Amino acid sequence: MSQKRLNHAHIFNRLVTDSSYTISQAAEATGLSERHIIRLKGEYRKHGIDALVHKNIGRSPAHAISEELRNTIIDLKSSKLFEKANFSISKRY
Repeated sequence: MSQKRLNHAHIFNRLVTDSSYTISQAAEATGLSERHIIRLKGEYRKHGIDALVHKNIGRSPAHAISEELRNTIIDLKSSKLFEKANFSISKRY
């Protein structure tokens, strides 16, 4: 876990245990909105420090192409058939 997340964990621990520490103070200390602090506070109470870790860590994006398709595209671009083709137009879209 990154130092930033450990700092957030310390702040949320203080927010849950210290009644004088406010949501506004926690929002300012973490750089998050008050609404997000409220949501994370509830998750932190239920799941502890695991609530602060993003749920998509370790997953590939839904729009990512497979390694096999990527290699096929590279092979086609390198082939004789497309050696003089200009693919710069695809960069615009």
